Amino acid sequence: MKLFKNGVTIASKEIEDYENDTLSFDRKVDLFQRLIDSGMLWRFRNDYIVEANNLITRGYVYER
Repeated sequence: MKLFKNGVTIASKEIEDYENDTLSFDRKVDLFQRLIDSGMLWRFRNDYIVEANNLITRGYVYER
């Protein structure tokens, strides 16, 4: 399954890989940047928002 919003695609496999801690750091950064850019981040559990904030604070992803 894929989620679409604002032209951004998120594959459920990516979410599953993140949940299982099998997503590489680069892929995690890419995933979270797309979640932020699309506005879909706010539909996920709080731990996703916390991780996004950590990546923003460390300068890996950008708040838009």
